[in-house]
Amino acid sequence: MDARTVGLWRQYNQLVAALGSTSNVVGEFAERLIADHLGGTLLKASAKSADIKLPDGRLIQVKARIIRDGVPATSLGIIRTWDFHVLAAVLFDPDGSVLRAVLVPVEAAKMCARTNGLQNGWVIVTTKAFLDHEQAEDITDALNQLLAGSPAGAE
Repeated sequence: MDARTVGLWRQYNQLVAALGSTSNVVGEFAERLIADHLGGTLLKASAKSADIKLPDGRLIQVKARIIRDGVPATSLGIIRTWDFHVLAAVLFDPDGSVLRAVLVPVEAAKMCARTNGLQNGWVIVTTKAFLDHEQAEDITDALNQLLAGSPAGAE
């Protein structure tokens, strides 16, 4: 095996440990990004139904995917309960930038969800109707500014 591959493997494992010890690096990173953006606290991985708690007590569920084919319509991870206030959906480009990110109130998210009996929960597909829902707040630019190291809204 070549040294570059071994080096990337070691970096990946360091990243997994740094982000929270699960193997869902995309999800873990998105949770931290949303928590930083909203000023919330990450909940333990074992927390039921929510990933972040905001200072006002609201709970945020985060779902994230990397979009590799340029088409942002993808299924988000299974939702087993609706015990949260806001769904944050983050779609990343393969280069790590945010392609699209929205905050959707739980009631609006429920309207966009489909029952998945096989997985005992609900699934949301990131269609144009979901991403552009009238109650969705687009936070794409703010997250990309955060990734770039500049505060949202800074010139």
